[in-house]
Amino acid sequence: MYAIKTCSKVVAVGSSINHLKVYSSRKVVAVGSSINHLKVYSSRKVVAVGSSINHLKVYSSRKVVAVGSSINHLKVYSSRKGQRITED
Repeated sequence: MYAIKTCSKVVAVGSSINHLKVYSSRKVVAVGSSINHLKVYSSRKVVAVGSSINHLKVYSSRKVVAVGSSINHLKVYSSRKGQRITED
């Protein structure tokens, strides 16, 4: 299992050296419980919030804002209405 980051411009994600996928690290964020189960999102469009890598929830960054004292105690609000959506 490999996660290889090179030159701060690309990131390679995959279950083996034979099955790597290469992304621009400036454009994407990888979220998942293990290197084999990563999901890749546009980092400009989403925000990941949660207490651990296994329990992240992914929201549209255009629609929500996360506020809190730590990653474990974030509250997520609608950025348009200021109304709380959920609490992690």
